[in-house]
Amino acid sequence: YYGTQRRRYPRFNMIATADAYLPEKNLRIEVFSVRDISRGGTGLFCKEEVRPGTEISVSIYSKNPDRVIVAEKILGVVTRVALWNDSLFLLNVKFHLPVSSDYQPNLHQRLIAFPRSGRRLAG
Repeated sequence: YYGTQRRRYPRFNMIATADAYLPEKNLRIEVFSVRDISRGGTGLFCKEEVRPGTEISVSIYSKNPDRVIVAEKILGVVTRVALWNDSLFLLNVKFHLPVSSDYQPNLHQRLIAFPRSGRRLAG
């Protein structure tokens, strides 16, 4: 099995943007874009480097002029940080609770809309 077939929560590319906040430091992190998302976490392109183990709160919005909220204040922890290019970092975030019909139902609906595949989900 490869990639998504081995994952507990398959990842999907999502055309979306996000806000990120570090509660312990009372600091907002500038997010450039959402790389991918699953029920268990997300990948975010950010302008700041954040250490693994840092608590983070993420809100996800559709990437269109009205920025419709898809998920708000999902709590998690940064598990991995990688320098993507000269000015962006890729943060991998694991959510404390998996997205479900009871927890973040709007995002859950979008994630179950497609089977495991490489299709991009509209924000």
